[in-house]
Amino acid sequence: NVIKNWNYTGLVDAIHNGHGKCWTTKVVYEDELKTAIKKATEEKEDCLCFIEVMCHKDDTSKELLEWGSRVSAANSRPPNPR
Repeated sequence: NVIKNWNYTGLVDAIHNGHGKCWTTKVVYEDELKTAIKKATEEKEDCLCFIEVMCHKDDTSKELLEWGSRVSAANSRPPNPR
């Protein structure tokens, strides 16, 4: 999301609206991720859990970049009339 980053945790909180069993958190650092995973698998194991991981846009593998290029190319083709 180069133009505008979504607030995924805010979206989940809005859908949840304090009812049911749903939990979400946003993490930036590895220790925060470890803590969030621990909480999701222990304290919140009976909830639908969403963990939003914030990372640098260039923090990606060669394989993911290649896959993204292929998806982009496939999405930019005109529809195949069948």
